Amino acid sequence: MKDIAQSEQELHRGLLSILRDLPNVTSVYEEALESADGGIDFVVNASVNGKPVRLLVQTKIALFPRDVRAAFWNLKSASNRPSPGAANVPGIPMIAAGTISDGAKELLQTERIGYLDGAGSLFLPNEDFYILIDKPSAKRARKIDRPLFSGNRSAVIHALLVNPQQWFSTTELAKLVSISPSTVSVVFAELEKRDLVAAQGKGPNKTRRLANPTALLDEWVRQTELQPKPEIRRYYVPRIKSEDLMKAIDEVCRRLGTAYVITHEWAAQLYSPFLSNISQVKCRIFPNTSLSTIAGELNAREVEEGSNWALLESQSMRDFLFEQEIRGLRVESPILAYLDLLGGEGRSKELAEHLRVERIGF
Repeated sequence: MKDIAQSEQELHRGLLSILRDLPNVTSVYEEALESADGGIDFVVNASVNGKPVRLLVQTKIALFPRDVRAAFWNLKSASNRPSPGAANVPGIPMIAAGTISDGAKELLQTERIGYLDGAGSLFLPNEDFYILIDKPSAKRARKIDRPLFSGNRSAVIHALLVNPQQWFSTTELAKLVSISPSTVSVVFAELEKRDLVAAQGKGPNKTRRLANPTALLDEWVRQTELQPKPEIRRYYVPRIKSEDLMKAIDEVCRRLGTAYVITHEWAAQLYSPFLSNISQVKCRIFPNTSLSTIAGELNAREVEEGSNWALLESQSMRDFLFEQEIRGLRVESPILAYLDLLGGEGRSKELAEHLRVERIGF
């Protein structure tokens, strides 16, 4: 509770400071409130272009589209009530929150409800003026989203993106990706806040499916860009073509009982041919067999330059979810191949976009 109160105080001070720094804004002061009125936590009076206004502010820790709809009527109702001191002073409904999602900002702008976030973004609409200051999300806002795309939670996101039209109950999705129903419930709740899933039914019969797969994949891309790139070990296998090397990798890994998937350029090429020549094979391997054993079986030597085989060592079997078999080879799911390609080199980003358009479809 102490942290929440401190955050609200920071929002109070931040709003007053930003307003006082704006040109044509004067006489900024906070109006004393004896108690919360209709969800209003504090009121700021100011003069904008010589005209008085009252900002009726509700505070939140974080704000998503669903929260905007919940607060809408209280805020609108409060803004229509006359000011106790001056009946003709217009009231502008407003929400101040530490973090505000992009979807919530769009909705607030559409409904002409003002907002302030912890990064200093400000929106104030009125018949006589329009103020919009858009600043990049604060680092702490990004940290809130990041866990949604890591660990077991990422498996839920992955399953939904692979099956964008399918309705899932919590139990069904938990069984599909072999994680606990509680983890699935947490992810569903977060996605509902962002309006990224649609829901039907109630209780144990409640099911959900993606409402906006494009936005969800785009957000995963943004979060992936914040992560350090995985370590890649590079090898040279002499006198072998890429297609034959992939077959050799498959034969060795199957014989040794080692999980592997083809990834990056060749994964995209196998899903939807695009390039005339790919000289390097990249794959993920779960190291239940030593890498030196696998390399020895392939007569491969580790090199710094001139490699034709690149190896990413996986720490979790999540990397092998929804793998597909194409031409007798195990291939990483299109979603993970797309994310991997975006962090690649050369024409990998071009190949990623081709894969998204032709194979993923959103």
